Amino acid sequence: MLKARLLYGGILLSVFVGVETYDMTQDSRIGTSILIAMFSLVALAEFYDMAHRGGRPVAPAFGLVAAVAYFALDVAGFASPSLGVAIVTALMVALPLASRDTTTGERLERLLLTVFGLAYVTLPTSFFLRLVGDPGPPDGLRLFFWIVLVVKASDTGAYFVGKGMGRTPLSSLSPKKTWEGAVGGVLTSVALGTGLGIWILDLEGHQLPTYAAIAAVAAVVGQAGDLLESAIKRGFGVKDSGRFLPGVGGILDSIDSLIPVAPIFVLLYAWLT
Repeated sequence: MLKARLLYGGILLSVFVGVETYDMTQDSRIGTSILIAMFSLVALAEFYDMAHRGGRPVAPAFGLVAAVAYFALDVAGFASPSLGVAIVTALMVALPLASRDTTTGERLERLLLTVFGLAYVTLPTSFFLRLVGDPGPPDGLRLFFWIVLVVKASDTGAYFVGKGMGRTPLSSLSPKKTWEGAVGGVLTSVALGTGLGIWILDLEGHQLPTYAAIAAVAAVVGQAGDLLESAIKRGFGVKDSGRFLPGVGGILDSIDSLIPVAPIFVLLYAWLT
C-alpha cells in the first residue's frame, strides 16, 4: 500500500514539477493554468462520484459545465463574486426544471450538493489561477510552485513523524493522524518553506520570518482541509475519492490539503506583503 501511494505521489509530483519547470523556462503560464483547471475539474468529478456512490442525489453534468464556464471566464479575466452568484442562480433555476420526476426534498438536496461541490472545489482552486497570473515580484508562478511544495511537505512530514512518533490521536475523523504528526508537518513546512524561499523566490534575510509564518499557517490550514475531506468521505460512506486505483486514492485525496489553502494563502500573502 505504501509503495503504491509513493509511486502514485511520485508520478503526480513529477508531472507538477515538469509543468512548472516548462512554464518558468518559457516564461509561460498556460501549462500551469491548464494543470490547475484539470486537477480541479477531476477533483470536482470525484466529489460528485462520491456523492453518487453514497446514494445521494447530485447533478455532475450541471456542476462540471458550470465549473468549466467559470474557469474559462476566470482565465479570460472576467471572474468575480457576482459571476459566481450568477452561476449558482442559473443552477437554482435549471436543476429543478431538469429534475421534475423527483420529490422536492431530492431536488433541494441535489441542488445543495451540486453547489457545494463548486464552493468546496472550484471557487477555492480558482484563486491559484489568479495567483499564477501575477507578475510579482515575486513572480506568481514561482509563488504557486512554492506554496504547493510547502503544503505537500506538511502532508509528508505529518505522515512520517506520525508513523514514527505519533501517540496522541488528532481527530476521530482520521484515526491514524496524531498531534505529533501534525506538529511535525508544520515544522517540515516551515523548514522547507524557508529553504525554498531562498532558492525559488530569491528572498532576503529580513523576508524569511514572514514566509516562515505563511508556511506555518498554510500547513495548519492544509491539515484542516485533509480532515474536512475525511469528514466528507465518511458522510458519503466511501474510503477513497477515486475508484480507479483502489487503496491509493484519487485526485481529490491528493489536493484536499491545497483546496482551502488557495484563497487563504492569496489573501494572507496580500496582507502580509
